[in-house]
Amino acid sequence: MIRKSGQQLQERLLKEFKRIGAAGLEEPQRKQIRALLALYYQHVPPAELENENTTDLVGAVVAHWQLLQRHRAGKPSIRVYNPNFEEHGWQSPHTIIEVVNEDLAFLVDSLSMVLNQAGLTIQLTVHPVIRVERGDSGQPVAIHPSASDLGSTVSIIQFQVDKQLDPEMLASLEKMVRRVLSDVIRANQYWEAMRARMIAVRDRSQQLER
Repeated sequence: MIRKSGQQLQERLLKEFKRIGAAGLEEPQRKQIRALLALYYQHVPPAELENENTTDLVGAVVAHWQLLQRHRAGKPSIRVYNPNFEEHGWQSPHTIIEVVNEDLAFLVDSLSMVLNQAGLTIQLTVHPVIRVERGDSGQPVAIHPSASDLGSTVSIIQFQVDKQLDPEMLASLEKMVRRVLSDVIRANQYWEAMRARMIAVRDRSQQLER
């Protein structure tokens, strides 16, 4: 039943995207958005989205795709904002935190923890992991499921939190998210080295015990 509901949601989103159109975009770009629409909400229980406006669900994906276009490997892309239909093509009663980054361990847990520590309630978390093919300039040219062997793995994260109207608070949230991502990137670098060192020590100990 859950799988069927998920398929119905995907069909609804693709139909809505076709209805509202994509002015100014070429077919390869529209193809990327359709691919992202099929993946974006795949891990969100459909029941959590059944009361959401379909246009807003599609608009959120298009907005995150736009952030993906600006992302370059090695540097997190972050946007914290209150979407409105006139400017962003969708709207939400919550403040939106969007992240695009190489897929790393501890990303979502670390960000969730710091948002909770800041006194914010996370209303929704969206976290598809995708693979992105890029052209010579670094611009995305195709989007694939995470199981594909094409392109590189990218983590797409959207948090919806209690609405923050103060521009200074929005700027503070962005700085906080950027700081956490920097810590996570360093942790992954050291974690891999420590893991390799521990394996080497274990193997050496086993050899000495023989």
